[in-house]
Order: sequence, then structure tokens, then C-alpha cells
Amino acid sequence: MRALLILGFSVQLACGVNQTPLIAQQDAQAPTVDSASIIDAAPIVDAAPDAKVCANGRVLFLNFDGVTLTTAATSDARVNQINWNATNVVVPPYLAGQANRATMITDVTTKTRAILAMFPVTVVTTRPTSGEYIMIAFGGNGSLFGFPSNTPAVTGYNCGGTMRNGVGWVADGNTAQQAANVVVGATGISLGLTGVVENLATDCLCGWGGAACTPNIAQACTLATAVMRNTAVCPGDPAMQNEVAAFENGFCKP
Repeated sequence: MRALLILGFSVQLACGVNQTPLIAQQDAQAPTVDSASIIDAAPIVDAAPDAKVCANGRVLFLNFDGVTLTTAATSDARVNQINWNATNVVVPPYLAGQANRATMITDVTTKTRAILAMFPVTVVTTRPTSGEYIMIAFGGNGSLFGFPSNTPAVTGYNCGGTMRNGVGWVADGNTAQQAANVVVGATGISLGLTGVVENLATDCLCGWGGAACTPNIAQACTLATAVMRNTAVCPGDPAMQNEVAAFENGFCKP
């Protein structure tokens, strides 16, 4: 079975755990469902100039330019493939035609880098020409994937961290801080983490499938060294997860 996580609650579908669509919880007022089991001006920011020397070459690519995501057996950012949606999805450019587009791109990217500043993570807004990378696509709303229009973000589980080039999606409607928070959460899921079930409102994995956790979207999220994860998914993984180590290993070690 695979669990479809909608705003922190789960509904059972068919197929394998690693192909699970995972949807971030929006806020305390977000709708809930009964539990059964995210102007064309070019951005002015790019790769951080002080990337840590131990980086393994894997980067985080924030794609604000629109992309067609195609279904496949394995998610692979390098070829725009996802294994967590049943149909292909055309993601429009982020905030297309809106006057504040360039400012928002800069703000989201800067806030994402700030959350990840302690790690060897290089965040770029131009697609890498080689190497491994996780891609977070921005644009449109949840209806693109058949979810409520106010869905803030979507990605898929990567139990065991076996897929190296994960893909996530973030909606237009988020504030810059919320967008940065769910970017980090989606990246964590791509590294093999899951949602948390402790009520840690500022944890970056809060709201990603942990029904007991409602995220604080008003401030930068944080990553924990020991937190109880959602054991309904990835049952072969430990009950506790070290989110700091996951990012250090994912972007620093081979």
C-alpha cells in the first residue's frame, strides 16, 4: 500500500511506499480529512559563493521557470521525472506575470539558504548541467496534481534514501518564509526523512505526514538531531530520525 498524505492526514492507495505522494500541511486553519491509515524577470540570485569544501557535488535546484513533470518508475530531477503522481503535470512558471516575481524569487532563495547555512548545501536557481541534484519546482496550485488548491507543497517518500535526484513541488500561494520552509522539508523527504509526529511546530518536517504536528509558517524552520518520525511509512527505517545528519550526509558525503 502507499499512503497519500493530505494536510497531515493519510488515506490508503495502492502500490509501493517509495512512490508515495506526500503533501505538506499548510497551517492551523487548513482543512482536514479523516485519517485512514507546495513577470518573467530573471532571478538575481544563484549559487552561494561560499559553498562548503566538503560538498559532494549534489546541489539543491530551485526551479522557478516552469517544467513538465512526467511519470516514471523512479523520480529523477535530471530528466524531470516523478514517481509520486499518476499523470504528467505541466508546472507553470512561478508567479507568472506578477510584478513581485523577481523579488519573491530572491526572498525565497535567500531564506532557503539561511535555513541551510550550517550545511554544505549549494542552492542554485539555474539548472545544473551535470552532477546530482534535488529539484524543487515552483508554480501553480494544488489542483495541478488533483489536490486542494491551497495545498502548499508535494513530494514523494524516498525510503532508505536510495533515489539521489528527488523532485518536489511548491505552490505560488505560499509566503516567502513558508515556501522556504517547505522547500527544506521536501528536500529532507528526498534525502529519506519522513514527517514527524512530535508536536514541534518549527521543525522543517512538521506537517509532512505527521498528523500530530501543525507547522509554524511564520518563522524559519529548524532541523533536529533526534525526533520521532512517522512510522506509518518507511517501516524499515529507525523510529527516530536525525535530520541534521541526513542533510550533512546527503550533501557532503559520497
